[in-house]
Amino acid sequence: MLFKSRVAELRLVITPSQYVVDADGHFRLVKGKTIQFVRNTYRTEDPDEIKFLMEHPLRKVEFDVVEDEVLQKAKDYQEAIDKKAEELNTDKLVSLEKKVEELSQFIDKLVSNQVSNIKSEVQKPKRMWKCKICNTEFKTPKLLSDHRKSVHSKNIENQELGSEA
Repeated sequence: MLFKSRVAELRLVITPSQYVVDADGHFRLVKGKTIQFVRNTYRTEDPDEIKFLMEHPLRKVEFDVVEDEVLQKAKDYQEAIDKKAEELNTDKLVSLEKKVEELSQFIDKLVSNQVSNIKSEVQKPKRMWKCKICNTEFKTPKLLSDHRKSVHSKNIENQELGSEA
């Protein structure tokens, strides 16, 4: 059974430690029995410890049993699920499955349309920039300019010199 405390390291004394005199007349410490909560919890299956904890005056003040509450909640949830399952009949399930199938087909069609729209956008030719000298096409004016400077620089200089003369 699981118990939870408000105090992280709560210690409860079942039987206190005590000194006893042994046969030789010496005092000897006999350790008592304690219950030590660790990180606010203590788990036990010992019937004597469970009885001690259930009858302890600080129960419901400093600590309390948790497992019984959790089990009860689980039982309540299971009962609610069972009741809801009884309310649903096969007609409702078939209708629901049909609606799910229709929704799935609608989504497939929508996605298909979006994909084809994207493909058509991608496939649309962009404006191209054509070199007047060699008719090579470029995607940007910068690429065309770089091409003209690197490939046709002598032709451009000759044309400029020819036009000045």
